Amino acid sequence: MHQALGIARILAGLPLLLIGAMHLFGQAPLGPILEGAKMPMPELTAQVAPILEVLAGLLLVLGFRGRVGALLGIGSMIAALATHLRFEPTATFAWPDEPPIALPIATLVLCVLVLVKGPGAWALGRRRAGGH
Repeated sequence: MHQALGIARILAGLPLLLIGAMHLFGQAPLGPILEGAKMPMPELTAQVAPILEVLAGLLLVLGFRGRVGALLGIGSMIAALATHLRFEPTATFAWPDEPPIALPIATLVLCVLVLVKGPGAWALGRRRAGGH
């Protein structure tokens, strides 16, 4: 079970890290997506959310403060699900690279598992704290 939790933690962190980095560096601009979903404060959210996604992904992949990463990931994935469900293409933006809705659902489930059960194997936080 310990190794399965480590795998779950890494699988939760990778999409957060990679997609967050794509949003952060402009490869997948978040602003038009949030505007198309009519989310509140799209300009501010487009600046802050990718930083939190990358942070969550790093914490999860490394296993350092994995539960904090999982909590940040849960918030990000709830927002991602809301955006997926509310998004309507506009004349200027159609979200051509929209990932399947299964991705935020799976990531959310994995983050909840890490939050409840802990980071599992290979977690940096466990080694530093002297855990198993």
